Amino acid sequence: MSSRAQFLSMPPWGRPQLLTTDPHPASGDHRDLVVVGTGFTGLTAAVRAAEAGATVTLLSNGRPRSAALPGWSTPLHGEDPHQIRLLHGEPAVGGWVAQLARAAEHLETSAGDLGVKVEQRDFGLSTFDGQWAFQLRFIARALRIGGLRVDFDDRSGLPFPLRPELVVADGGVIDPTRWLDALTRRAIDLGVRVVPGQLAGLRVRRAMATVETGSARLHAGRVILASSAPLADRALLRPRVRTEQWHLVAFRTETFPHRELQVLDRPQTVLARHAEHLVVGQRGGAATQLLDWVGRRFPDNRITHGWSATTTHSIDALPLVGSASLSGETVLTASGLGQYGLSLGTAAGLQLADVVLGRSRAAELPWRPARGVTANGLSKRLRSAAIGPIPFITRLNTPPLRD
Repeated sequence: MSSRAQFLSMPPWGRPQLLTTDPHPASGDHRDLVVVGTGFTGLTAAVRAAEAGATVTLLSNGRPRSAALPGWSTPLHGEDPHQIRLLHGEPAVGGWVAQLARAAEHLETSAGDLGVKVEQRDFGLSTFDGQWAFQLRFIARALRIGGLRVDFDDRSGLPFPLRPELVVADGGVIDPTRWLDALTRRAIDLGVRVVPGQLAGLRVRRAMATVETGSARLHAGRVILASSAPLADRALLRPRVRTEQWHLVAFRTETFPHRELQVLDRPQTVLARHAEHLVVGQRGGAATQLLDWVGRRFPDNRITHGWSATTTHSIDALPLVGSASLSGETVLTASGLGQYGLSLGTAAGLQLADVVLGRSRAAELPWRPARGVTANGLSKRLRSAAIGPIPFITRLNTPPLRD
């Protein structure tokens, strides 16, 4: 890709530890809950359930993977709030913000208990292109509907011009690998069995699930499929998520933005600080395009890491969290979370733990897969896809703001 970059296939925060407690589980073992996947969602749900006294087995589903992007805890995720308002109505935006606020509170409390630092930072959303700058006002409107205070600020701290930034204050930043390692240790301390291996099969009979790992069969009252993409397509989830490719580099530089930053332009870009590194990620396009962008914008860069990652994003803006079965709540899923795994994955894990513990029903979850879209919102989305870019069609279909 470039002789300047040493592409190491993992980010500077490294890879989570591979910790197992039950490498050869006995067939026929029965647990209250089996969780497939040891990312943010799976570990959050497993720990919450174990803390409440449930017996839990975690299936690691292969070698632990590094988190693709830095750990951001914020409701400011690109265009998502605006798209949620278009497709699902204004109450859905309030629910989105509430779930992410709950996840942020959980992260701050739990991270303190587990000795993992959460840094408070502002988050910005910006653009180089005037067309996308217009879109910022619609995103601001959606976030205000959700009860957030948002501001505009043109002081990016970077040595090149950006359009005025939409800013949400006091978000959280956490080292994703340290957090995953801390959650794994917490789960083991609570008696969670961690089993290495891949999911080989899944059967459901009379509200009882059988999980096949290739070497054993585990029986459970409930199963959570916590993966970036659906592992068992019982509710036709796969057509409802799209795959996105991210390219990222981390480099040393004397220039850092004043806040964590997302740039709306195509291809979308994120900038984040991790220790002495500036991390720049690009969604879509070619890795060489990202290297060229970094070389032009940061001439003093000293690239040390480069990696690519595949994420899956729900096509209707909200993740798919809830029942993965057309016949009941025995199999639950969390998929289509996109690249912001810390905040969305934690929120999904908390929702699924509530179902496992009987505090709510899967049919009541705000991001349940069995949901609809508003007719007006669907009409706008279809016209947008047929006629042109979202910013252009949004200008034709959305009433003017009244600040």
